[in-house]
Amino acid sequence: MKYLTSIWTTIILSLILITIRLIDPSPVQQLRLNTFDQYISTIPEKKSDIVLLNIGEESLGLLGQYPFPRQTYAQLISDL
Repeated sequence: MKYLTSIWTTIILSLILITIRLIDPSPVQQLRLNTFDQYISTIPEKKSDIVLLNIGEESLGLLGQYPFPRQTYAQLISDL
């Protein structure tokens, strides 16, 4: 039990763990990624009010050059 609480045991164990993390072998990486996936899946989803609007070539031909006037933005937001 004396060896487990030794400062040298702590230093050696720390160096081994840091080396494993720096090398990042496949099993360690997979364990880390699976743990992260499980953590992310436990977070409840929140409803967002964000809307993505795709401005394509057809929209540019219809509305003119980007950036659009403020009135055009206001009309787009009102339509959404």
